[in-house]
Amino acid sequence: MKQFKVFVNYDTGKMDHFFMDAEHENDVYNEVYKDVGYDPGEVVVNEVIKVKPVVHYVGEPNFKVWGWSQEENGDDIIICYLDIVVDHPKLGHCYNVKTSKVIGHIDSNGRFETQNTIYEPVKNN
Repeated sequence: MKQFKVFVNYDTGKMDHFFMDAEHENDVYNEVYKDVGYDPGEVVVNEVIKVKPVVHYVGEPNFKVWGWSQEENGDDIIICYLDIVVDHPKLGHCYNVKTSKVIGHIDSNGRFETQNTIYEPVKNN
């Protein structure tokens, strides 16, 4: 699911904008036309690109299945426990951190992605 920002310039001169979640841009256009009941005039749809912060961690990530929760498709929800994060935008330098849902597997450099953040190991100099 993606988030789109929608701008509508109605033929009447009225302007409107709002956010909508959808799988594809065409779904947004179809929904706008269905809600209005006619072609309202100019409709501009832009996908909202959310930039995730990159946070550095120390130690080995510990991935776990989160309780009894599952995705709608039956997949387990995976979270990660980290011993130390050093530059989290809200937590700063913090110990014993539990991440949000992991959505990207760990790569060969130790980088992985969660619902809200990209995590990378601290580089040893």
